[in-house]
Amino acid sequence: HLKAGLIGPSENIPVINGKLGLSTWQNIFLCEFDGPRNRRQIVITGGIMVIPTGPRHSQDMLKIIKISEDEYKTENHGKFVFVPMLKGKE
Repeated sequence: HLKAGLIGPSENIPVINGKLGLSTWQNIFLCEFDGPRNRRQIVITGGIMVIPTGPRHSQDMLKIIKISEDEYKTENHGKFVFVPMLKGKE
């Protein structure tokens, strides 16, 4: 619970013209601090998940849209590199 308390439970990210409203050095990280769990469905039909894939130094940003219970659409939004985010720095 200490790690979750330091990071915080959620963040609001604007969507501008159908794209995430992030600046050049901003990224999204998903963190699970409770350890491994049984698989559970978290994306509903019509839901969208954005994830990085590939090696750490050059990843593709994938947008996955759940079309139906067994069908997904994947869009590749190109290469990017995660950089550390420092509090109070731009």
